[in-house]
This record gives sequence, C-alpha cells and structure tokens, in this order.
Amino acid sequence: MPSVLLKDVPKKLHQQLRARAQRNRRSMHQEMLFLLERAVTGAADTAEELPPPMPTPRPLTDAWLKAAVRRGRA
Repeated sequence: MPSVLLKDVPKKLHQQLRARAQRNRRSMHQEMLFLLERAVTGAADTAEELPPPMPTPRPLTDAWLKAAVRRGRA
C-alpha cells in the first residue's frame, strides 16, 4: 500500500489533530486518513452535522433509567 510522510506540521495543528483523534476515539493515523479521505471525496462527517440533543422533561439519571427498566419501559 502506498505511503505518505507529512513533515513540519505546526505544533498547534498537531495538538488540534491529536485532540480530535482522542475525541473520536481514533489513532492519529486513523484520524488523518479519515480527514484526508473526507477532503478528497467531499464526504461529510455526519457526527459534526447532527444538531445538539433535545432537552428532556426530566433528567435521565441512572436511578430513573433503572426504575424504568424495572417497570418494563426499557
């Protein structure tokens, strides 16, 4: 498989890439391939396009969820 070597990456960009990879639970290599493929193919990152979660009428705590499961509302 062909390889690409990327040199002289600015420190701030490297830090941002590392943080993004950690956020997405990817290695730096996986994150760079993902971003490169997305840039070349024009594919969108659906996770970044999702709206924020809607507020719920009550907080979904562990206790509330366990009680719902006990009542058969899982």
